[in-house]
Amino acid sequence: MVVRIKAPPRPLSSCGVTQVVAAAARRAGLGRIHAHRLRHTAATQMLRAGAVTAGDRPAPAPPSPSDDGDLRQGQPRRSANDRPSLAGSRRMTALRQALADYLAVRRVLGYRLVRTEKLLAQFLTYVEQHGEDHLTTGTALAWATLPPEADRSWAAAWLSVVRRFAVHLRGLAPATEVPPVDLLPGRTCRATPYLCSEQDIAALITAAGTLHTPHRVATYRTLIALLAVTGMRVGEAISLDRDDLDAVNGLLVIRHGKFGKSRELPLHPSTMTALGEYLCRGDRPHRPPNTPALFVSAAGTRLLYANVQSTFHQMVCRAGIKPRSASCRPRLHDMRHGFAIRTIMDGFRDGGDPGARLALLSTYLGHADPGKTYWYLSAAPELLGLAGERLEHHIGGRP
Repeated sequence: MVVRIKAPPRPLSSCGVTQVVAAAARRAGLGRIHAHRLRHTAATQMLRAGAVTAGDRPAPAPPSPSDDGDLRQGQPRRSANDRPSLAGSRRMTALRQALADYLAVRRVLGYRLVRTEKLLAQFLTYVEQHGEDHLTTGTALAWATLPPEADRSWAAAWLSVVRRFAVHLRGLAPATEVPPVDLLPGRTCRATPYLCSEQDIAALITAAGTLHTPHRVATYRTLIALLAVTGMRVGEAISLDRDDLDAVNGLLVIRHGKFGKSRELPLHPSTMTALGEYLCRGDRPHRPPNTPALFVSAAGTRLLYANVQSTFHQMVCRAGIKPRSASCRPRLHDMRHGFAIRTIMDGFRDGGDPGARLALLSTYLGHADPGKTYWYLSAAPELLGLAGERLEHHIGGRP
């Protein structure tokens, strides 16, 4: 396929690139081809040329939540044959070879796909048990709705994994059927953020004093306070190393953010002082030696996410903080929501431009798309009240 166009008077937009690729595909008699498919083609050729895959080095980007992640704990069991292997004792059929190629291509693009590999291996076992040699919508639907008592949201998630694979496979095997998007549509049920007040945060820090050993008390008090004043993700906080703290410039460097991105967070001098005092404590464990982690456990190792969550729930109970509803319970991640809302509310109260502050907030939180930041602002009646007052004042000031 050859693309011939005149030099544009200005840089091409994404829509312009899409139109150029579509026009070239029509002229070459290839039918409808999206520009993004060229990325997959390039990745395939890289693999054939001996490119390193994610199996040889850590992938820089985590998987999409809808495609490769545990949607919640306590998920229902799949079939008894719950093994992720693609070959092994099974004969490497054309479908399994296609799955291996599909996973390799997407991993070159930065996805880990651990959960996806496991689910699709189970699905192909189901297909083989029914004596089929290509994917059909009926078989995909039957597999996704097993077991019958499984929640509909799980069935939608499993079917979406198969759908993405089927889209890839249809370019190689035209007989492949792609399940329609409106078949088992997923329902997004996000938890209602529990917005902690300053009194709630103070109660949590006080409750941390009931933990065993002075070092553990200091660790969780410092961690809770840091999450409250920076809005960083829990995983980012426990992944911090001591060298990530730049005492000279008053910065904290996030090196292992979502999608492998890094950013720098300017900190208030009081926050820098608190972190410095935590690192200089005399009871800080020194075994194992040379542990780079900023936050360490009593054993001297980096904090584990599961242990941090468990300890947080203990602190919530001891602080007497109660759920507001079945869908609004205290979560450590809600510190991030609270930080975002307080930042925008300060913008309203200072009489500044909340829109400009929202763009800065999105960068500070590490959001790839500023639109994602709006979700953090949707559950605060106080913020809506301030916005309403600003609007009334604006309308009232008109001639």
